[in-house]
Amino acid sequence: MSGRRQNSTPNYLMIAKMEDSTQKIVELDEKLEQEQKDLAFIRENLDKSNHLTRSMVSILSSFESRLKKLEETILPVHMETVALQHLQANVEKSLKAFDEVLTYHNVVRDAEQFIKEGSSGRIEDYLRKMGEIQEARDYFKENNPGSPELAKADSQFTMGKESLENEFRGLLNRHSKPVPAIMILDLIEEDEDEGLHAFEHLPEKTVDELSLIAKWLQGPGESFDFIDVYHSIRASALKRSIEGIKDHLMKKSGGSASSGHAMSSPMNLKGKSKDPTKRSSLIKPIMKKSSAYLLIASFESAKRPGSLGSPSVDMREEASMDIETEQFIVGLLALLKLIQSEASLMSSIIPYEHHRKTFDKIIDRSMDMVAQDGQNINANAKRAIGKHEFSALLSIFPVLKHLNACKAEFDEQLTGTAPSTRHKLPDLMRTLQQTGSNALDEFFEIVKNDPDKSNMPKDGTVHELTSNAVIFLENLQEFIDTTSSMLSTQKDAILSRGNEDTAKKEASCCLHSKSFRSSWTKLGPESEDIQRPVSRCHLSAQQLPLST
Repeated sequence: MSGRRQNSTPNYLMIAKMEDSTQKIVELDEKLEQEQKDLAFIRENLDKSNHLTRSMVSILSSFESRLKKLEETILPVHMETVALQHLQANVEKSLKAFDEVLTYHNVVRDAEQFIKEGSSGRIEDYLRKMGEIQEARDYFKENNPGSPELAKADSQFTMGKESLENEFRGLLNRHSKPVPAIMILDLIEEDEDEGLHAFEHLPEKTVDELSLIAKWLQGPGESFDFIDVYHSIRASALKRSIEGIKDHLMKKSGGSASSGHAMSSPMNLKGKSKDPTKRSSLIKPIMKKSSAYLLIASFESAKRPGSLGSPSVDMREEASMDIETEQFIVGLLALLKLIQSEASLMSSIIPYEHHRKTFDKIIDRSMDMVAQDGQNINANAKRAIGKHEFSALLSIFPVLKHLNACKAEFDEQLTGTAPSTRHKLPDLMRTLQQTGSNALDEFFEIVKNDPDKSNMPKDGTVHELTSNAVIFLENLQEFIDTTSSMLSTQKDAILSRGNEDTAKKEASCCLHSKSFRSSWTKLGPESEDIQRPVSRCHLSAQQLPLST
């Protein structure tokens, strides 16, 4: 039995192994069958892909062949089209050039009547037409120099330029009127706080038209004659404006003096109260005239040997000088305002590079006229002072005062002008200063050496010489700064007399005149206070006769 058991065991193992092998074979067969199916599927798809590839290759080959045939057909057409386009461009350029040539011929033909009719009232259109003629001239000069069209274009261009020059002159003549005297007076009378208003010499439209003409004449027109026309007309208008203000002041004063008082300022048209220390304010009465002024005139008349004049005649002469002085000052201020406005107007019309030369010629005659008026005042004052009428000296100080006040503004406006123009007013100032300085010297010498000062009044009043001298100095009080400036310019002459302190004493003389006047009426001749020198001529209280 044990032997059977041993034989049965291996058989069981073999059966189990056989079953395992059978199972594996079945599985392998199933996998093989599945792989065969996959392989058949792949082969089928590969056949389809190959078929599609062959179809695509066939289609692409056919497309390439057709494109080649199309290119062979289209390329010659394209080349012909490009050639036609070049031909068309050439034709268009030729037509354009031909039209341009025709345009230049038409401009010369059509512009003739337009140019002959002139530029009045149509400056911009006229300048545009002149530009077209200029272009035609340039074209014919370059392409057909000997053509009759060029000669005709040159003729029209010259005619048009002359028309523009005549229009420039006509516009200026029509609108360059003298500024009314009242307008000038109003502007001078304006307070500085109210702002400065310039004159409108020409309408704005006229200024624009003149500016356009000037630019064209200087540029394409190549002409500068309009500058001479401009300064000639504007110089005449400026001169007439100054003459107008002088005539107005003469009428305002009645042409002559009728009293011993200074003429009231004709500029006070608006009833404004002005600060007399401001330069823009017009003149207060030139001098403080009073009944005592008649004493000075009487004193001066009496001092002239063989004089037949009377105080009333002297007063009329002095009042006439006052009117001349005030007219000069008003004319000076008017000139400043006018040349300022002329400079503004000129900058809108005349090219910048010609400003200074043109401005110089515009103001030259008016500057001469005002300077000559100042010289006349100086000459009249010198004649009067030569007769020992020292009240005439008081007509010089207001002039110097206003010349000093206006000097900076005149210097600014006259920058770049000719030296002869710039020096007109400074030369006048030096002349007046010399006259004033010499007159003061002579006045103090006369007071010092007066033979009648020892004859004291029997009634105990102040001596006439003292009274007249004090009144004269008191009138200088208002012009102390002017007097100081005048004397400082004469420093060399003063120092030549050997007294270095004289200039300071002279400048302070007017400042202390009122205190001297009261002292002289109260103190005796032995007072040490009165014995101090009060001027560069050492005029002291002992040299003036005083009553005790």
